[in-house]
Amino acid sequence: MTEQDYSRAISDLRPDYEALRLSDSGATIVVNSKAFYHLFPDFIPPIDRQHIVRFFREPPERWRGKKGKFRQINLPFQLDDQFKLFHKTCVDIKRLLDRVDPVLVEQERSQHNVSAPKAMDNAIVNYIRILS
Repeated sequence: MTEQDYSRAISDLRPDYEALRLSDSGATIVVNSKAFYHLFPDFIPPIDRQHIVRFFREPPERWRGKKGKFRQINLPFQLDDQFKLFHKTCVDIKRLLDRVDPVLVEQERSQHNVSAPKAMDNAIVNYIRILS
């Protein structure tokens, strides 16, 4: 599907995203993305703050603090802002995935028995680990 169609489809999930009550902390982007990923593994990527949010929000030179530890990633407080970050991150992952050679994606999918969004998640996690 086109990026525009994908973006609209993610936007259409907003009422369901807002209706989910899966976390006491109020940090919905991580828990909701993982719930959606389990329901729609070929459509929604799992999103974590340590790797995925960090990758799209900060340049590598800002990943670690002066003591060499990962800097804390703060998520938006308001549900509306969290959904916007969820939407943006999903679209960013799709945009990146669309730029990868489909043969490489298919190799990763078949070798590790994962969906395309999870394959991209794995690649980003590995990239951060390599650079760190």
